[in-house]
Amino acid sequence: MFDPNVSDVLISRPFGRDAIRVLHEKSGVVDLATFGDGMRRAFAMSVALSRARGGILLVDEIESGIHARALDSVLPWLVRAAAEAKVQIIATTHSLEAIDASLAAFADAAPETVITYHLRRTEAGHVCRRYDLAGLRDLRDEGLDIR
Repeated sequence: MFDPNVSDVLISRPFGRDAIRVLHEKSGVVDLATFGDGMRRAFAMSVALSRARGGILLVDEIESGIHARALDSVLPWLVRAAAEAKVQIIATTHSLEAIDASLAAFADAAPETVITYHLRRTEAGHVCRRYDLAGLRDLRDEGLDIR
């Protein structure tokens, strides 16, 4: 998704620490750290997802470090991988781009598969509203800023 020249990821444990390297068709074997935040973040989520098999994956600020254009590729992949691994994802965001990319990623999903909570602080305290996928789509279709 991030670089078509990446053909493999190599994980080793020299000196007791994980070393993550990428096999790049033009650059050879390079550290994952040489790539952008988005690729590192997507890799971290993929490892966390594999470890959460059959459980729950918590992701704070799901868009963090991932360019808005890359979200359109990363989130559908994450949704498919989570379904295959039977992992429930609980994610937070303040980003309309992440919400819109999520809606696109769940384009064919049943409305009950996605639940959204919108938290808002008021003078009287916090207000929490619950929306299913259809409700979230309706809000965005109306142009509401639901961050």
